[in-house]
Order: sequence, then structure tokens, then C-alpha cells
Amino acid sequence: MIKLTGGEALVKMLENVGIEVCFGVPGFQALPYYDAILHSKKIRHILVRDERSGAFMADAYYRASGKVALVDGTCGPGATNLITGLSESWNASVPVLALSSNVVTTNSGRGANMETSQREAISPFVKDTIYITENKRIPELIRKAYFTAVNGKPGPVHIDIPENIFYDEYEYDESEFDMSEMMKAPVSRFMPPVSLINEACKTLMAAKRPVMLCGGGAHNSGAWHEVQTVAELLNMPVATTISGKGIIPETHPLALSTFGRYFRFANDFISKADVLLVVGCKLGEMSTIRWSLITPGTKIIHIEIDPATINKAYTTDVALVGDAKATLDEMINQLKLLGAKSDPSLPIYSEIKEAAKAWREKNADKIDFEGEPINIAHMLDILQKYAPDNAIMVGDGGFSAHWSSVYWTIKNNDGRHYIANRGQASIGYGLPGAIGAKVACPDKPVITLSGDGGLAYSIMEMETAVRNHIPVILVVVNNKCLGYIKALEYLQYGEFISTDLNDIHYADMAKIFGCNGIRITDPKDLDEAFKKALAEKDKPTIIEVMVTTDPSQMLPGKDNRIKKRN
Repeated sequence: MIKLTGGEALVKMLENVGIEVCFGVPGFQALPYYDAILHSKKIRHILVRDERSGAFMADAYYRASGKVALVDGTCGPGATNLITGLSESWNASVPVLALSSNVVTTNSGRGANMETSQREAISPFVKDTIYITENKRIPELIRKAYFTAVNGKPGPVHIDIPENIFYDEYEYDESEFDMSEMMKAPVSRFMPPVSLINEACKTLMAAKRPVMLCGGGAHNSGAWHEVQTVAELLNMPVATTISGKGIIPETHPLALSTFGRYFRFANDFISKADVLLVVGCKLGEMSTIRWSLITPGTKIIHIEIDPATINKAYTTDVALVGDAKATLDEMINQLKLLGAKSDPSLPIYSEIKEAAKAWREKNADKIDFEGEPINIAHMLDILQKYAPDNAIMVGDGGFSAHWSSVYWTIKNNDGRHYIANRGQASIGYGLPGAIGAKVACPDKPVITLSGDGGLAYSIMEMETAVRNHIPVILVVVNNKCLGYIKALEYLQYGEFISTDLNDIHYADMAKIFGCNGIRITDPKDLDEAFKKALAEKDKPTIIEVMVTTDPSQMLPGKDNRIKKRN
């Protein structure tokens, strides 16, 4: 038997489920929890400057490492600040544990200090919200919270604990804290019947122009090897959503890069496809250009862990409900039995090569432009020369993700090397997302592309990175406005409102925070700046790149949101 406070029991159980990092802001209700972390040899707590940023960090931490992190916030405003970050994880199927403190149970409903309806507020954005009102149930309910987060369709789980539970002591049996290996993520890799997988394989082998479409679910499942192997056995091109970017190296001869609203050349292949193998992808508005991209009559084979997603946007011909990695692994077995084999001499390989060449030539005016103001495509091309293949790129919401998804090339698929918050696409994800990814993968360079509008949402996390010696590289493209909205307003109406910002010198601001800060107006200075940033091992570097302020030139391509002006 062992006597522990609720805070100590909570931390002991978090250790046993494998939590290594907690991001958050301490509050007085949960002091025993923080004190227990202080004495933990397994859990690191990182103080953040805003709970929303902490939730973004936990989200990116999982995407980069496949490990679940915890974000914590105090009662009331701390809890409600978590909602935007948890909404991202909920929509992107990312498992996160979110802890909030609450008022003493005997004071509930009496107008206690900071009391609010936080469980009701958070519940629409999590898989479950668990209210712990008895110390003896802490091991049981933390185990349940973790299991719920990683089981089936992954997602965030909220844990709400009153102040008195953190402080009260209880005598536990040590065995109550046991954690079965069967409950470590992923909990299960279930797959559909082999007969259905075999049917899908026969349909794909009979196809004349099959294409695979991969979303973030393929990454969540860790199906990098399986996606590439199936593609090679079927000589089938692979296109990805922004969330799925990098599931196959974009230098691979079958890679089409991203598809949808912003793309290189994948859309042309998709519109001509007779069979689509959809893997961990919701076929949502942006990836299908408001459901106009896929040609009517195209057969769809859909691998998806969430049955509610299948047939939601398009009629599915073969529904394969199950884990992407497990299902594709069995598909590999079936394809080999059916005689499928790679054949790089087929016309599809040269067709993709020619399409890639034509796209590069068509966009040479952006990529090779060496004048001022600096073109984002050119800037990314220069950065690509120096960034190692294992670097992780984090694209902030808005056009930072649009530009980087199109003009940044992922060359390595031994894990996730591109992260973008497409669940909700909130601007402000970039810097905290980079911090979370770097904490998860300290040996990999982590770079984030953010606009000046997006950075303003989370700029205080520069101090978090400096204080914790987290050497992320933040490239902020400064156009002195909310670029995506300004461009849409201008292109649709010929005028704009509430989009312009003052010209803040972010490089100088970075230095005030203790970061390296560089402002670049001349593209000739990009090389040296990127080399210095990548060599920095102790503190973050902010590279401020002055880009066009012309709203007609701000988007990386055409946007289907724009309606023709009269």
C-alpha cells in the first residue's frame, strides 16, 4: 500500500501511461500536481505563456513523435483557453490529454472563484471529458482517459479535477497503477475482412489510371512504408492533402505532392483517375475544391478508421473500415498473391516526370525570382538547399501552409516531416507547433513558416523557447497585413478592409526576447541567414523576410473562394 495525494497519484499514473512532457500554466488549485512533477524523474513540465499555445504544442508533439503529451490549465479561464487547441486536435484526430483543475467540490455551484461551466464548454471538442471526484478512482480514470485518446479514431480527452482531490490523501494498492502493454498507443490495429481487401486489390489491379489519396490519418497510423509499397506494387501515383504531405517522399517517381485548392500538378491526375484509393482522408472541402475535383463515376476505395467518414462526401464502392497501416499491410500481401509488381518502365512514370518538369518551368518566375520584394517560393527554394532531409517543417494556418505545402519538398518518410494544423487552420499554430515538434524530436531541425499576422497570436512563446533552450527556426514572412484575407478581399472586390498592420520589426523584437533576429530585404542575404540558423543549437532564430505587400501577388495559386467581379 502507498499513501499519496491526488496530485501525486495523478503524476504516478501519467508516468505509467507513458506521458513524458506536460505543457501548461500552473494554477493554485492544482499545486500538489505540479509539486509531484517537480520530483518526477520521468515527466518534464514546460511552462507556456498561453494555454492555447500549450494545446498546440501537445498536438504537434504527437504528430512529430507519435507520443501523447498532456496540456494543463487552471480552473475557469485556463480551461476555456484550451478550447481552440483541442478543437484542432479533435478535427485532426490527434490524441492529447488535457487537464484542468476545478473548484472544491463542496463549493461547486455557489459562485466560487473562477468557477465556470468548463466541462460543458470543452466537451464538443474532445472524445470524452472525465470528472474525477474520488481519489481512489484516479488510476482507473487516467487509464481510461489515455485508452480513449489513442483507441479507434484518436483524439483529445479532457480530465477535470477539483482542487480538494489534488490535496486529499488516499492509500492505494500499488497494483492499481499497473499499465498493460496492450494499452500503449496504438491500442489496436484492426482491419476489415480479408475478402474485402482482396476485392479492393482486384479493383485496383484492373484499373487503368488508379491514384492514391492520403490524408493525415495515414500519418497518424504510421503507414509510411505501407503507402509507398502499395504504390510501387500497383505503379500508382500518390497525392496527399496538406495534412498527409510527406507520407511518401515527394522526390519519389510516383509522388504527385499535394492536391486540392493548392497543388502542383496532382489535380490533373485525380480528375482523370478511374479508381481512387483513399487512405485516412476525409475528402473535405479544401482537398476536393469544394467537392468538384473528383470526376463523377470514379470508383472509390476508402480506408478509414472512422466509419462515419466513409460515404460522407462521396459514394464509396469498397469501404475498408480499419487502421491504415494494418489494412495496407494486408493489401500488400494480397497484391503479391495476385501478381502485382513494380514496373518503372510504364508510361505513368514518365508522365509524372514530365508533369513535374512542366510545373517547375511554369513557376520559374516565382522560384527563381531574385529581386525584391522576396518571393516566398524563392525563399523556400533557398532554404531547401541547406535544410537536411530529416528537418521538420511546420506550416502555420492561412497562407503559410498554402505556400509551404506547394513549394516545400519532403524528401524523407521515416516519420512525419511536415506538420500543418489543417483540423481548424487557426493562425498562431506555427511557433508553438514548432516548439512541440522540437521537444519531441530534439535531434531534428525544426523550421516553421508563419505570417506576421499569425505570429502575433503566439509571439510570447518566443520567451518559452528561449527559456527552455529550444532552437527552433521561425521564418516570418512580413507583408504588414493579414495576407490571405487581404488577397481574397482584393481579388474579389478590388478593395479591402481590416487587414493592414503596422510594420513591426520582428527581428528586433526577437532580440528583445533573447532570440537571434535577422531581417532580410535582399534575397542575396537568405543563404547566410539560413546557414547560421541551422547551426544554432541553443536558442531560437527568427528570420524576418520582407515579402510583397501587393494583394494581387500574395497567393501561391488560384483560390476557388474567389468569385468573379461584375
